[in-house]
Amino acid sequence: MQKVADVVISLSKNKINDFEKESMRDFLNSTNDWFNFIGQIMFHKIQLRAWTHIKTEGITYLLPKFVRDSLSEHYDFYNDKRNKRLKCVQNIVKLLNESNCSYCIVKGDYLEKDLFDNTARECNDTDILIPPSELKKIDLVLQSDGYKRGYYDSKTNSIISDRTLDIYFKTNTHQTLPYRKIIENEKAYNCQTIDIQFALTLQKQLNYDVDINKMLSRAKKESFFGIQYNVLDEFDNFVLLCTHLYGEAILFSEICKGKDLQLSKISDIYHWIEKYYCSFDWDVQVKKLSDMRVTIPVAYCLKLAEIVYDSQKAMSIIEKMKVQDWGFMDEYRDANFNIAKWDRPIMERMFSADRPRQTCGLKGV
Repeated sequence: MQKVADVVISLSKNKINDFEKESMRDFLNSTNDWFNFIGQIMFHKIQLRAWTHIKTEGITYLLPKFVRDSLSEHYDFYNDKRNKRLKCVQNIVKLLNESNCSYCIVKGDYLEKDLFDNTARECNDTDILIPPSELKKIDLVLQSDGYKRGYYDSKTNSIISDRTLDIYFKTNTHQTLPYRKIIENEKAYNCQTIDIQFALTLQKQLNYDVDINKMLSRAKKESFFGIQYNVLDEFDNFVLLCTHLYGEAILFSEICKGKDLQLSKISDIYHWIEKYYCSFDWDVQVKKLSDMRVTIPVAYCLKLAEIVYDSQKAMSIIEKMKVQDWGFMDEYRDANFNIAKWDRPIMERMFSADRPRQTCGLKGV
């Protein structure tokens, strides 16, 4: 497990050093465990980054044909899909600006632009953070562009409204049922998805009392296809990434979907730290985290960055946080939202080949 884990972690980085390149080459030249390798990079959502690194190093010939073809086809299909999604987002941003909406584009394509200049960050939807007071206005904007709340039915290639599911989202989460619309793709019909969110975490049980209006008031503008769009300032973006990852890592419902401890999300935290660590006085920022009451989710994510990437910068921030009890690193919430404990260490949970069996053994299944 350790060898494949080391290679997969290296492949999740924006840049890999000479030692990591040599280790990657040795692994690809000697392994016979291709299904585990493919399974790991798919589960951790780093296929695009892995293929980019392998192709850049000129060692695609070390891959079996079925692996090479699979990664190459996925890369081409994703780029086609991404370009169409970005055109849709460009139009939405234009409409939001014209309607004077309060919003920020978060995660997804913005993170790729901000943190991953050498490689791609895979995402399949667009996340927009808004204050609840803006929902009616933004709902009209999205409807005017052909979106509606619902789920995608692949059999009929249509968006189906579901009042019961819509009520569930409003009652149990801090987002609406996703907005979707169909656009015709040359390779396949493609469903574009926009998630509208009102808080840092999706589940109401895990809400952090952070004033979204203050976050949005600190927003900055970035250029997107020549259009100005709103994004969170750097530190607020860091807080959002940590709370979002923490929420998915400990919630039973998200663990069962395989969303906990995905390397792509931990990689976001690691690369943010690598880029912005020197931009802040961390004694001041640690106090802000305490005032915002997000110390635990941020400490959780920093610890993951330290464990997985051996991040000395993450360790430095952790030391300033002075966390006394790290027991929350092994906790999750069962189906009844009660605290339960993992019986395996983090790295084993992330990279064990019997991952599905681990999940089935959780309390609450």
